[in-house]
Amino acid sequence: MSIATTTTTNDAAFPRTPEAHQKAVPARAYLVVARCAGEIDGDLAQLLDKSLAKTEEMPHADWNKTMIAAREYLARRDRKSHPDGKFDKARRWYPAANERRACCEEIRAPSAAWPHSLNKHCRSVEHVAELYSVDVSILRKIARAIEQHAAAKH
Repeated sequence: MSIATTTTTNDAAFPRTPEAHQKAVPARAYLVVARCAGEIDGDLAQLLDKSLAKTEEMPHADWNKTMIAAREYLARRDRKSHPDGKFDKARRWYPAANERRACCEEIRAPSAAWPHSLNKHCRSVEHVAELYSVDVSILRKIARAIEQHAAAKH
C-alpha cells in the first residue's frame, strides 16, 4: 500500500491522489472534507447537508469547482466581483473572449437603449454555471445555503 492512499478514514472522502479526485462522492463526504480543511464552518456544512441531501454523487473536484462557482456568482451578483470585459466609446459593455459562452448568444447585443445587457447576463447564475462547467441547480442550492448562512451570522 502506498503512502499516498493510506488513511484511517474513508479514502473516498479524503482524496489523496488525482485519481481519487475523480471518484464520485456524496455531498456529505465532500462537506466533511471541506469542514476539516477549514474551507467551511459547521453551520454552513449543516445548511449545505440539508440542501444537498438528494443530490447525486459527483467527483470531489466537481464539488470544489461548484463551491468556487457559488461564491463567484454571489460576488458578481453583489457587484463585489466583475465579469471580464470592457466598455466601448459609447459606454456599451462587451464580455472578453474568455468570458463569452454559448448562453451569451441568446442575449440581446448591447445598444444605446440597453448598454449593459451582457454585463447583467454575465452576473447570472446560468452564466456562472456555464463558465465553471457546473450543474446550475446544484449551484443554486449551494448559493442559497451560503446566503442563509451569511444572513444568520448577521
